[in-house]
Amino acid sequence: MSAQVTNVIQIGKKPVQNYALAVQFCLKEGASTVTFRARGEAIVTALDAANMAIRLDVPVQRGEVRWGSETGRDGKPCSWVEVDLLAVAS
Repeated sequence: MSAQVTNVIQIGKKPVQNYALAVQFCLKEGASTVTFRARGEAIVTALDAANMAIRLDVPVQRGEVRWGSETGRDGKPCSWVEVDLLAVAS
């Protein structure tokens, strides 16, 4: 039985294309699941990157999407999202 490899990509302020291409690199390294994790304003970038990876013919499909809110260092609430992309056998 092979171990399931998961890579987590923290979304920040880089261009969306960088994150979409990072999915390809993770899959070449043998990852079976790639997770985008973003907080606050970067949530839009995470969702765009996931959609772009699918449109670029990267062999992935959408997996689970999790979201919520947590308290930041300053005591204010901050939203977060995690998007799983599952490798598809080609």
